Amino acid sequence: RLIPEHARKQNLFMALHT
Repeated sequence: RLIPEHARKQNLFMALHT
């Protein structure tokens, strides 16, 4: 996994915000 766990969670948050 290149992307850390916390980063993955943030990515989901950003996708929801989009």
